[in-house]
Amino acid sequence: MAYFLEKNDKPLSFEPPARGFTYRDYEKWDDDIRLELIDGAVYLMSSPTEWHRWVCGELFWQLKSHFRGKACNVYSELDVRPFYQEGDSDQTVVRPNIIVVCDEGKVFGKKNCEGAPDFIIEVLSEGTAGRDLADKKTQKKSLPAKARRICVP
Repeated sequence: MAYFLEKNDKPLSFEPPARGFTYRDYEKWDDDIRLELIDGAVYLMSSPTEWHRWVCGELFWQLKSHFRGKACNVYSELDVRPFYQEGDSDQTVVRPNIIVVCDEGKVFGKKNCEGAPDFIIEVLSEGTAGRDLADKKTQKKSLPAKARRICVP
């Protein structure tokens, strides 16, 4: 099944990636479609494998245990708007596998993280590692965060 997005009432396919989308557009799209928006371009995300989910789960619970009773919280698969702008005109929305946020004002009572998390973890899958390390690495490298880790299981 092919998925299409609409911008200004014109259907757009995902190939080649269209540019110029904002969080306002992102909010209108089907939540069942896994995607990220980086610098206004749409990137489809594949479904994670069982191994990928297991590794993410283990890392999540290790971090959750470490931060128990501390000011920071650990989140899994939460949308991040690292360059948050009121009015929803920001053009980057990513979904790292795991994030740590120490400023509860960025997430408390919200459906995403409004601003950069303190720590980002991405677990690479064999099928997407090339794209994640090459194409998206350049864009994601500019994302503000105090620390980031890429795990290759």
